[in-house]
Amino acid sequence: MGRTIPSYRIAIEMERSKWKSFRERLDKKDRKEFDKMISYSRLYNSAASNACRPQLIHPILMSILLEHHKQLEILRKSVADKYLIIQRADFSCSFRYCTSIKTSDLSGSLS
Repeated sequence: MGRTIPSYRIAIEMERSKWKSFRERLDKKDRKEFDKMISYSRLYNSAASNACRPQLIHPILMSILLEHHKQLEILRKSVADKYLIIQRADFSCSFRYCTSIKTSDLSGSLS
């Protein structure tokens, strides 16, 4: 007895072939990005194959969304870390400036 339902991996390739005409009408740069995006779904094959969804595109899209979310979190943390470094640098510069001012310099500017 053969399988009547294709495996998830085969079904993904069948789904990709449905998007072939869309892909062909993209610019070369966009095709490369489209291929990269679709390949993200392969990262989560084992989880998606157990999802038991009647619409095959749903676990594919969820896999892509999950990978994009992870990449956004990495970027967000990187930007936040750089922002903290800049804030600390600004604070230390202003602190050095404030501590290098003599009180006699301040009294002369007040009169």
